[in-house]
Amino acid sequence: MHDSITINGFTFNYKQFSDKYIISFIGDELNEKIVKYIDRLFNEIYPHYFMDNIFFSNVCGSNVEFICEHIKYKNNKVGKIIIVDWQNMYIRDKYITIIEKIFGWVGISIGASYHALVYIEVNIDNYGVFYIAIETASGDPYKLQFYISKNKNDFDNMLNARYLCKSFFSTFEIHKNWYSFISI
Repeated sequence: MHDSITINGFTFNYKQFSDKYIISFIGDELNEKIVKYIDRLFNEIYPHYFMDNIFFSNVCGSNVEFICEHIKYKNNKVGKIIIVDWQNMYIRDKYITIIEKIFGWVGISIGASYHALVYIEVNIDNYGVFYIAIETASGDPYKLQFYISKNKNDFDNMLNARYLCKSFFSTFEIHKNWYSFISI
């Protein structure tokens, strides 16, 4: 069973897995293989918080780089998503309560100078390519948050809605700095 949310005109589904993680997705894309893949990612990433390799705080960039360097599987490409182009404050104020009710406190992950997510493109046996983003800096009520879609356009729209951004950049150059994405 799952629930749905509409943010800024875009509707997507989500399913909570106790306090471990939440998966947001489009339509009926959540299947047993993708849940096993997400669970494997969670089990590999989460212990690193207790080894002081990644943190539940405003260190999204270094969290993402660490995960990209250490979490590699067959049939996937790992990179990062950089958000620097935010919706105006009116849009933020209109939806922030709805977002925090589902995803927990967002802190400055919406509207900061930048925010980073882990980005994965993975080919899952017999299901095709999935686009996955992982939120690593939140922490409450979930330890991790996953966003998945088989359709890149839907994936982009889901992230734009969830993070209240106009657009974002994805790259497989994991050491590229966030400010290199800003046009001056």
